[in-house]
Formats: sequence, C-alpha cells, structure tokens
Amino acid sequence: MGMSLHLFLVGLIANALFILPLAHAAHGNPTVIATIPINYDPSAYNPQGIAVNTITNRIYVTLGMGDGGLAVIDGGTNPVITTVRTGAGPKGVAVNEKQNLVYVANFYGNSISVVDGTTNTISKSMPVGTQPWDVAYNADSDRLYVTNWGEDTVSVFDGSTTKLVTTISTDSGPNQLAINALTNRIYVSNASPSPGGRTNTVSVIDGANNQVVETVPVGNQPLGLAVSTSTNRIFVTNSGPGQSKLQDNVSVIDGVTNQIVSTLSSNGGAIDVDVNPTTHRVYVSNSKSSIAIFDEDSLGMLPPSVSVGRGDVGGLGGGSVPLAVNPRIDRVYVATANSDTLYVIGEGPAAVNLSPTPAQSQQPIIQLPDTGGTPESAGGPPLAAVLAGIAAAATGVFLLARRAA
Repeated sequence: MGMSLHLFLVGLIANALFILPLAHAAHGNPTVIATIPINYDPSAYNPQGIAVNTITNRIYVTLGMGDGGLAVIDGGTNPVITTVRTGAGPKGVAVNEKQNLVYVANFYGNSISVVDGTTNTISKSMPVGTQPWDVAYNADSDRLYVTNWGEDTVSVFDGSTTKLVTTISTDSGPNQLAINALTNRIYVSNASPSPGGRTNTVSVIDGANNQVVETVPVGNQPLGLAVSTSTNRIFVTNSGPGQSKLQDNVSVIDGVTNQIVSTLSSNGGAIDVDVNPTTHRVYVSNSKSSIAIFDEDSLGMLPPSVSVGRGDVGGLGGGSVPLAVNPRIDRVYVATANSDTLYVIGEGPAAVNLSPTPAQSQQPIIQLPDTGGTPESAGGPPLAAVLAGIAAAATGVFLLARRAA
C-alpha cells in the first residue's frame, strides 16, 4: 500500500509540475504586434478616446476635435471598417455590449451620438450639458453617465429609454469617468485650467442614490481613470497643466476608504490608464513615447515598458494618448495624436511572433495563440501539457487501486 500511495502522490505532483508553471507563465511580455493608420482630420487633435466591444471584437476610436468621426476597427483582422461621422468634437466613447450600441460624447456639439454597432450608423442623438467630455455605461444598472466639462455636472440617463434621470454637480472641470459595477460607484476626475472653483479632485458618486459621497484630492489636472474590481482600487493619471510641468504620476485610491494609498511614477507625462483583470496588469499611457506597466496587486512597475508614438500635442486634452484593454483576448489598444496611429499590444506568449509583415502594414493580421482549445482558453496551458498531467495522476490512481485489489 505504501508504494502505491507513493506512486499516486508522484502522479499528482507530476500533474502540478506540468500545469501550474505553464498557467503562471501564460502571459508573456507585452509588445506591439500591429499598427493601424487611423488619420481622419490632420488639422485637429486626434484621436481622443477608445472603447472596445469584447463580444463583437470591435474597437472604436473617436477622431478629431473638429468635425471628426468614429473609426470602427475589426479586432480580428485590424482594418478600419468604416468611419462614422458624428457630432462636432467627438471625444469620449463607451460601449453598451448588451444592445451593441456605441455612445460618443460630442464636445462641441453638446450631444451624445448613439451608434448602432451592427449597421455602424447613428440611431439617435441625445442632447446633454455643455461640452460633454466623457461617457460611461453601467450594464448592471442600465445607466449612462456623461461628464459636462463646461458646466461642472454629470448627466445620468436611463440606458433603455435614453431619458434623463438626474443631473449631479461635481467639482470644476469634470472630464473622464470610470465605473465599479460591483460597488455601483462612479468616479469622475475633475481638472480645469481656469482659476476659481475646486478642482484637481475625484468625485465619488453612489449609483444607487446619484449623490456625491466623497471628494478625493489628487494630483494636478487628473485625466485618466480606471477601476480594478478585484482590488477595489481606482487609478488616476495626473497630467499636469502643460508639457513643461507634467506631474508624471498616478494616484491610487482605495475604494473602501476613498483615501490615496500609493502614488506611482509613470516615467513620462501620465495621460490615460486601464486595467486588464485577466493578467492583473495596469497600463498607463504617457506623452513620452512609452506605456508604463504595473502589477495590479503589488503596484510594482513591471519591465519592460512598451514604446509607442508621441502624444505631446500640449494643453488639457490636447496631448491625448487614449488607451483601452480587451481582456478576452489580452489586447491593449493605444492611440497617439502625433502619429495618428493605433498601436495593438499583445500580452500572450506568442506575441513576439505576431508582428505584421511590411505587406500587411495597412491591414495587419493578428493570429491568436493556439492553445489547443477554444478561443476563450487562449493564454492557458497547452492541451498536451494538461493531458500529460492528467495521465500521470491517473497512473498513480490505477496502481493504488490495483494494489488494494
């Protein structure tokens, strides 16, 4: 019995040795695997915002602060499918995956364009407050939030009826939004270059009663916001008033206490931020041609950084380097103003083999890593390793049963 038990334990250990290290090492170093030209209006600051529909694998990029539009990109093959003409000054963008709708905040048009994700046409235009900067959708509560930068408010809409529910006052210059659907908290970064009024803060809104429950002082001119639902932390990029005075850091707020628990240096003027809950990485775009990467749990910086085009156009919102993550396929999308290019960053183990050839420069093709399973299992341990581990464990069980008989 002792020998059989020994063999059984060996089998179990072999199973762990095959599977656990591979699962831990499933995600390699992030690297640029494709670039997509998205130039639409070279006379305007562009692009301004990025959103991803993880179900349809479509990427949406708002282009230009003039009569810009919305670039629609196929995340599987990477061509720009079409560019939808929206209202004046398209800026923030959000996706309603349940209804396959895309919301675009038109900064100069004082409206929200509702785009049908199936037909890529505008289905409705919603009037909002003055100079809407960003838009965010909470699928759990079916609420749509819009920051009105020009009047220091947040508009709340019913997602199904698109009717206005209420308007919430914030500090001066509300710009970007982030939502923690688990806690039903909405976070608003407030940054205004004009004197007067309280600014350089993050407003915390309770989605249940639409009240500001806390105002958190952060760094100078906060812009980007992202929420880690696993740690209940909020990441805020502090961009500074201009290229000569960039503050270059990220405030980390505890979602329970609403206190800053850490300040991270991004090695360049921090602009935007997003979190990949699958790989537990935090990505921070900056105006110095690189993407800084942090561990979601330890908050330590992870080498190496990823180089992209420069976004230092200057001014609040001018030096935009919008960033968004698709956690289903571990892709990060970063757009830069000066190069009018969308960079596709891969996180998988085969990412280094996915760079497009020169002939594919206009419409690069990305092949997802073959893990031997379904597309949803991309990034997991290879099927052969799993079967080998199972076989090792099964051998121990078989011998134990034979000995007992």
